[in-house]
Amino acid sequence: RQLTAGISRSRNLLARSCMTGEGEATAGTSSPAPSQSPPALQPRHSHQPQPQHHERLFATVTGDPLDLSTYASLVADPGAGAISTFCGVTRNSWQGRVVVKLEYEAYVPMATKKLWQLCEQVAEKWEVAKVAIAHRTGIVEVGEPSVIIAVSSAHRRESLEAVAWAIDELKAMVPIWKREFFEDGSQWKENEESRQRLLREPRGGAGAATMGRP
Repeated sequence: RQLTAGISRSRNLLARSCMTGEGEATAGTSSPAPSQSPPALQPRHSHQPQPQHHERLFATVTGDPLDLSTYASLVADPGAGAISTFCGVTRNSWQGRVVVKLEYEAYVPMATKKLWQLCEQVAEKWEVAKVAIAHRTGIVEVGEPSVIIAVSSAHRRESLEAVAWAIDELKAMVPIWKREFFEDGSQWKENEESRQRLLREPRGGAGAATMGRP
């Protein structure tokens, strides 16, 4: 019950922030049951924004399957001697329960913006050549990728450190929700990184509206 209430509060805060901070109206902020999808935050693949990119950075939230080689190619650069990647895939179990599939939902414009900001932060913190971050929405079957991060750099240390930092930040900051389907039911899963960061934030803090994810 506490987890369900926390998920609902996080979604409601995000929906209100989308109406005021992002300048886009949402369909409502009622608290959904844990088995329901919040109407205001459902991904609309036919209307999702184009990926953000320029010659060095690339970010996208998409309902299409992700391919690791595609994003490794995006960050390839003649001056880069290293390409480091992270590919998060659906596993078939969680705490002894058989996982059938996952489903991801996002408010796509805000999630894309957050991924783009992560790309910019990576480029500021490390001497890297190129950065690409992609996240799936919709159903992701066992063994399929849900998130890919690729970073190229002249030497391996920078890109390895950047990828490790970026996935931790993504899981804590980007408004994407995960639902796990088991053989005997389904549930929204709380993200530990996000929960810990929320606990450290002052109540009503500026980041609270976009940090909660199940």
